[in-house]
Amino acid sequence: MGKPSIRSIYRQFEPELYGRMRRGKDDFNIFNLEYAKCYYFNLLYTLAVSVPTWENLPLEVDKAIMERILINNGSVVFHYDPILGKYLTLVLGEVQKYDTDGRPLVYSATTLYGNIRYRDLNPTNSVIIWDNVTQIPTLANIEFFAGRLANLRLTIDQCVKNLKVPYLIRTTSNNKAAVEGLLSEIYKFKPAVIEDGVVDLECLKVYSLTENIPEALDSSREEFTNTFNEALSSIGIANVSQEESKRERMTEYEVAKTVTGSMIQQESRLKPRLQGAERINELYSNLDVKVAFTRVITELDGVDGESYNEGGADDGEVHTESE
Repeated sequence: MGKPSIRSIYRQFEPELYGRMRRGKDDFNIFNLEYAKCYYFNLLYTLAVSVPTWENLPLEVDKAIMERILINNGSVVFHYDPILGKYLTLVLGEVQKYDTDGRPLVYSATTLYGNIRYRDLNPTNSVIIWDNVTQIPTLANIEFFAGRLANLRLTIDQCVKNLKVPYLIRTTSNNKAAVEGLLSEIYKFKPAVIEDGVVDLECLKVYSLTENIPEALDSSREEFTNTFNEALSSIGIANVSQEESKRERMTEYEVAKTVTGSMIQQESRLKPRLQGAERINELYSNLDVKVAFTRVITELDGVDGESYNEGGADDGEVHTESE
């Protein structure tokens, strides 16, 4: 059995996403942008799928598969098939009729695998759950931030790599002894890149490759942290993991403002799911589906080690476990 590659892994577990990947030679190494983007895409995608907590769904409904359909397509159709005798999560297909607000009234849907198509579905026999209030798939956010994080990660790696090779020495082939003396006596055998075949006028000139690199490295790391926080907020995870020096200087207002921004974006993903759960319970009286976004409260929130559901299916409010 051959060694699996990033592309073969996606082809097996996410065939739809695999089809969107750029075709070409697999050249995934530590300094490869495509590899880095795949890593951050998978990280954010996994977090986005894991954040919503569904309760009381039928056993045959896979919560992770339902969330993947939501994130990839912007919606999922919940339907009961009396012939199969089970509930299904389907991919929304062609819409034949809309109401005055643009909501589907008559539509078709297909299974994720198996190519089973259901026609003439409507709000009386199925429920459409949307991924967020704009109905735009969260996948678009994940793609955007995965690219940004990959670029920043490679920038950081390149800065570190340049710090390991701090000097560029230009010389000719017949100056080997002089170069060795230069390295041993002056630069204490520090790593260097030797450029051969230059004109005598440029011979034995030494150029530093580390000018402004430490500052660029610090700036890149700070931008990476900020971008990662933005990425987490975009999928509904409140995060204030700033650098330690800045975190110590953050006021309660700054912390609250940061968390509030994340909570608002979280609500944009949670509310459509709450509405979908309510519609499922109305249509199928034997079900009592609930959904919430759960996270752990950190010290910055003022409470140590407690967790709570952010927006329950009952009233949409935030309650701590102590309540």
